[in-house]
Parts: sequence; structure tokens; C-alpha cells
Amino acid sequence: MSINEIHNKYYPDYKIERFIELWNEIASAVEVPPELIRPTDRFDEVLGPVKGYEIASESDALEEIFLRRAKKQQMDFDKMQVETVDDYIKQFAK
Repeated sequence: MSINEIHNKYYPDYKIERFIELWNEIASAVEVPPELIRPTDRFDEVLGPVKGYEIASESDALEEIFLRRAKKQQMDFDKMQVETVDDYIKQFAK
């Protein structure tokens, strides 16, 4: 699915510009083409590194972006639960 199709199907109430920014941010951090990512993808499983081939920079990059966004929006990182792509979009697209 294209990013626009994903937006229209799952996130029609969110501004498309903001959605695309967040979606591409995730895709870039996990090094997966954006059209292959789905809202139900979990960061610890589907989008996590393959066991035995972990690269710290991939998970570190996403965590760094997550922390920076939480701080910018004055959110308490410790109280946030972001396990899926959907969680991430809903948390930061507000």
C-alpha cells in the first residue's frame, strides 16, 4: 500500500503532512520501505532486528527520535506505551 492509501484507510482524521512525516520517520529508523510497514507492526518483533544480527544503531535511532518527540511535546516518556506503529502515530500525530 502507498503511504496515501494507508493514511486514507487507517488515519483519515490526521493531517496527511504530519502522518507522512511520522510514517517516513519510522521507516527510515527501522530501515524498511514505508509502503511495507503496517499499523499493527510491533517494534520489538516485526520491525525489530533479526536475532543474531542486531544493530544497535537501528533501535537507538528510533528511541532517540521517540525521546526527542516526547520531550518536545512535554510528554512523560516513562508513562508512554508505544509498542506498535499505530501507537507511535496516535501518540505523536495529535
